[in-house]
Amino acid sequence: MIRKTETGELSKLFGEVLRELRAEKLLTLRELSNASGVALGYVSEVERAVKDVSSQTLSRLLVSLDIDLSEFLLLVAEKAERKAK
Repeated sequence: MIRKTETGELSKLFGEVLRELRAEKLLTLRELSNASGVALGYVSEVERAVKDVSSQTLSRLLVSLDIDLSEFLLLVAEKAERKAK
């Protein structure tokens, strides 16, 4: 379970997990951008935690990565737990 974290920390976790998922699917930023309809620069900024991601945009990215929101959040929680140790 994700403990109390600051917004920036959560954005960083979201970005890291998105980047890892994209890499697992062997997609470039451009390919994910094209598949999701999310601007290339915005995808990059989300992965680098420069921008927070809206629920609508996150949904579009996850559909393009073929992953459920619940699975994504589980991956984020697991990454948070590993970092907390």
